Amino acid sequence: MIKRKIPFQKNDKPGFFIYGYFGAENAGDEMILSAFLRALESRTHGAARVAVASADSGGRFEQCHRASAGELELAFVRRSRNPLGWSNLKNFWNCDCLVYPGGGIFQDYGTLSFWCYYSMVLAAKFLGRGVFILFQGFTGLRSPLHRKALEYLVRNIADHVSVRDESSKAFLPPAKYPSGTKTADASFILYDYLRCASREARDNGEGGFYTVGISFREWKGFGPREAAEVVKTVLEDPGARVRLYAMQSPADEDFNAAVASELSSEDCMRLEVYGLICDFHEFAVSIAANSYNVGMRFHFCAASAMCAVACIGLSYDDKVLELFRQMNLKELCIVLSPSGLTREGGLCAKLRARASLARRRRMEIGARLDAFSSSGSSIAMDLFDEFIRHAGIGL
Repeated sequence: MIKRKIPFQKNDKPGFFIYGYFGAENAGDEMILSAFLRALESRTHGAARVAVASADSGGRFEQCHRASAGELELAFVRRSRNPLGWSNLKNFWNCDCLVYPGGGIFQDYGTLSFWCYYSMVLAAKFLGRGVFILFQGFTGLRSPLHRKALEYLVRNIADHVSVRDESSKAFLPPAKYPSGTKTADASFILYDYLRCASREARDNGEGGFYTVGISFREWKGFGPREAAEVVKTVLEDPGARVRLYAMQSPADEDFNAAVASELSSEDCMRLEVYGLICDFHEFAVSIAANSYNVGMRFHFCAASAMCAVACIGLSYDDKVLELFRQMNLKELCIVLSPSGLTREGGLCAKLRARASLARRRRMEIGARLDAFSSSGSSIAMDLFDEFIRHAGIGL
């Protein structure tokens, strides 16, 4: 049972203060925001006020977000790390609840710290506002202090919590969240939208059978040289071409440029390097045209699944591996570690085997991913409806 219904302000429309890593040109976080706005618009028929804390107004994704928001009263406000700063106090006053709409914001690393997000929750509760932590992944937590603090928040402070994977369910108190509690990532709310775009890509005959999409990120023990070895391994396949995608700007764009500088001129002739694509329809059309994809970024892998394209995961932390476990395709995931990244018998040998599997079973894997994504979309909307009910909004 929840502690209480949310006492809405004296306004015809309920108000939501959305806080997260938005406006920082990270495509994964912007997918989460667009998914939340799309779901909220469908459930409230546009009769809601939404203030999104953003580093750069709506950023380059603003047009996409406004399309998702439909008739919602949407405003982008300055993001402040100080929970009691004037900007946040004003937003708390004008809203009925604080919402973290998804992702893995409670983690040991990140631009916005664990305690930044935690202090925002405490401020919201102190000011009498509801707190909703939705579609969260907690697999990035290793610090014992952070884990204890999060357990206390989930059990005693938040009005409602939902998680995106089975491993994160360990943080949910069984009394409030029984073992059968469902999980899904918020981005799967976009399944119908992205799947439509993916069909358009195939109908137009774009790309080629030998086009492989790759999304890298820099990580401990995995730099441009190791990434270039991945590209070279893919290009061993005669006629193959590679598309490098950026999911965060400028970090991924700079990394991909460094990867290209490690390749020969002949390999570069078979390489396309994309900047950050800020239209999710255009993004889906592009990745759906690939024979298969290779992804380090969680939401690149998720988007590939929604487009029914086989994706080989390069798991730099548990959230990517957990996604492949949920898809029942762990055999397509490679766990990265500082050791074993050499060309002989390490990462590249594993990649060859998984690429062969992805191509041989392309249609079967695509059908399985489509079924998983369709189910994930339904579960995500069920979880969203739970949030709406706990917030005291009639459906």
